[in-house]
Amino acid sequence: MRIEDRFVVAAPREQVWIAIKDPAVVAPCIPGCLGVEVISPTLYKAKIRVQVGPIKADFNVDVEIVAKRRHRKSARAPAARKAAGRVRCRLRIRCGSPP
Repeated sequence: MRIEDRFVVAAPREQVWIAIKDPAVVAPCIPGCLGVEVISPTLYKAKIRVQVGPIKADFNVDVEIVAKRRHRKSARAPAARKAAGRVRCRLRIRCGSPP
């Protein structure tokens, strides 16, 4: 499954970038995120709940910031494991001016 989205935030770019770098601000925006623990400036542990119909599964995810440039950030979760399955994800954030 691939989920992709773009949206415009009505705020100054610098203010948005500061918020994006804060896991406490970003975590509530992630569907199913039950919490985030900061391990280091580039490593986080998150708990994500995925639900399809009546079936629910909780995953413990290690998130690593693999690249960070001004107004751009890439993160990856190498693999989240659960007895019921496995999840891989990659996230790219780009903070720019709307077209």
